[in-house]
Amino acid sequence: GAQTSLCASAAADQSVVLVDMLSRTRLAALLSPAAAPVCALSLSLVPPHAPAAPPEAPHEPSVLLCLGASDGAVEAWSLCAGREARMRASWRHSQRSPLLALALSADGSRLVAVAESEAAGGGGGGG
Repeated sequence: GAQTSLCASAAADQSVVLVDMLSRTRLAALLSPAAAPVCALSLSLVPPHAPAAPPEAPHEPSVLLCLGASDGAVEAWSLCAGREARMRASWRHSQRSPLLALALSADGSRLVAVAESEAAGGGGGGG
C-alpha cells in the first residue's frame, strides 16, 4: 500500500492544514469555527469499518483530527480523500481553560483532553 506521513499544523487564525510529509503535499485545509486560537492537535488514521469511520464513507480509510482551543473547546473532524473536511462533534472541556494536549486511542474511538488547571494557570496570588 501507499505510505504516508501526516502532519497537522494550526495557526492563530484557527486555520488548520494537514500535510503528507513524504510527498510534501497539502491534503486538506479547514477553518475551525472556535472563538479562541487552536492550541492542541491530535490525529489518527482510521481504517475502513473502524468505530470512528465517518458515516458518509465507512468503507474508506480516513483521518480523525481533533482540535483543542485555548478556551477549552474541542472539535473532532473527519477527513476523507476527495471530500470536504466535516466536523463530527464539538464540546467544551469542563475546565474551560487552555487545552495542553489531546490524545486519540488507536482506533479513534476515545479522546483524552488535558487542560491547564486553575492552580497552574497563575490566576493571581495574594500577598
